[in-house]
Amino acid sequence: MRTALVLSIGSALWLSVAAAPPGHAATVVVSKNGPLQTVQAGIDAAAAGDTVVIKAGTYFGIATIGAAKTGLTLKGVGKVVLDARGPGGANLGAGITVAATGVTIRGLTIRNAAALGVATGDGIRIDAATCVVTDCVVIGCANEGIDVRAADCELLDCTFVSNDNGVLGQDSDRLRIVGCAFRGNDNSVQLVSSDDVLVQQTSVKDSGVGDVFRTTTSHRATIRALKLTDSGPIGEFSGDDLLLENVVGRRIGGGARVSGNAAVVRDLDLVDLHDASAGVDVRATNSTISDIRCVDASTNAIFVDELATNCQIDDVVAIRCGTLDDPAFLVEGDDATLTDCSIVRCPTDGFSILGARVHLTRCVARQCAFDGFDVPNDANEAVLEDCVATLCLGEGIEISSLDVSLIRCIAKQNRVDFANDGVLLVADVDFVTGGATFPPEID
Repeated sequence: MRTALVLSIGSALWLSVAAAPPGHAATVVVSKNGPLQTVQAGIDAAAAGDTVVIKAGTYFGIATIGAAKTGLTLKGVGKVVLDARGPGGANLGAGITVAATGVTIRGLTIRNAAALGVATGDGIRIDAATCVVTDCVVIGCANEGIDVRAADCELLDCTFVSNDNGVLGQDSDRLRIVGCAFRGNDNSVQLVSSDDVLVQQTSVKDSGVGDVFRTTTSHRATIRALKLTDSGPIGEFSGDDLLLENVVGRRIGGGARVSGNAAVVRDLDLVDLHDASAGVDVRATNSTISDIRCVDASTNAIFVDELATNCQIDDVVAIRCGTLDDPAFLVEGDDATLTDCSIVRCPTDGFSILGARVHLTRCVARQCAFDGFDVPNDANEAVLEDCVATLCLGEGIEISSLDVSLIRCIAKQNRVDFANDGVLLVADVDFVTGGATFPPEID
C-alpha cells in the first residue's frame, strides 16, 4: 500500500501521495509551497495511472511524461501556468512532451515554448496514442501549440493564442479537435498523412495570412461547424472524401481549395473575401458543392478547375464577386452540372463555361458588368436549361462554341440579349429585347 509520506525539513511538509490500495490510482499534489514545486517533480513521483494535481500558480520549466507513465493525468486546479522557459528566459524546448499512451492533460496554460537544438518549441508534443488534452490554453509558442504525432488523440475545448501554428497533426489518424478556439496564430490546423480526422465547433479569429486549415494527403477528413473572422483563407484540402460543411466566414483571406476525389462542400456563408482566392476552388473529381453564399469576393465565387470532372454544384448565390479578369463563376472542368445557382451584380461575366458537356439548370445572371452567360470556344455540348440573364451590360447569353443547347432560356433587358458565334443544337429560347441602360441596384 502506498501511504502518505511526511517530510521534515525545518518544519513539516507534506508530499501528498494519497493512500491507495494496490492496483488503484493515487493522487500526487504539486504546489508552489509544497515539497513538489515543479510539474516534472510531480510526474516523477507518480506511477502509471496516477493523477498529478497541480495547484494554482506559475511554474517555470518543461515536463516530460515518459513511456512508463501510461494513463497518467495532469490536472490543473485554479489558474495553472507552465512557462516553458528557464532562468533568464532561456529556451528549453517543448512545454510538455508526452511519450506514454492514454495520458490526459486538463486545465493547464502552457506558454512561451521555444526550440532548443533539436528540441521543438511546441506547447505540447504528443508522441503516443490515445492522449486527451482538454480545457487547456497554449500561448506564444514558437512552433506548434500542440504537435500530435500519434493516433486516436483528442483536443477538446482548448484555446490557442499567438502561436506559429495552432495544431499540427502528422500521422495522427482519427485525431479529434472539438470546441477549440484559435486567436492570432499564423495557421490554425495543419494535417499531414492523417486520415479520418474530425474538426468540429471551432472558431478562428485574427489569424495571419496563411491558410487557416491545410490537409496534405489526409483522407476522409470531416471539418464542420466553423466560424472564421478576420483570418486568412479557409485553406487547402488535399485528400479523398473530404466533408467540409457549416462554415461562416467574415473578412477572410479567401475560401476553400479542394483537391482529391469525391469531396463534399456544403453550407458555406462567406462575406468579404479580400485576397485572390475563390470562395470554393474545386480541383477534386466527382465532388458535390452545395448551399454556398459568397458575397464580395475579389475573385471567383466558384472555380472548377479543368482537373475537376463530374462535379455537381447546387444552390450557390454569388453577390458582387469576381474582377475584370475573373468571372463570378468559372467552370473549366468537363461534365459539371450546375443547378439553381444565381449571380448578382458582378463586375465581369457571370457564368463563364470552358469545360465540355456542362449542364446548367435554373441558373440566373443578373446585373453583370459584362455577359451573363459566356460559352466560349471549346465548351462544346453545353446545355443551358431554364436559365435567365437580365440587366447585364454585355450580352445576356453569348455563345461562341459548337453544339450548345438553349432550352427555355430567357434573356431580357441586357445591352445585347443574345450573341451566337457558334452552332446551336437546340434553340427553344425566349429573348426579350431592350433595356440599354443600367437600372438602380437591387438588393
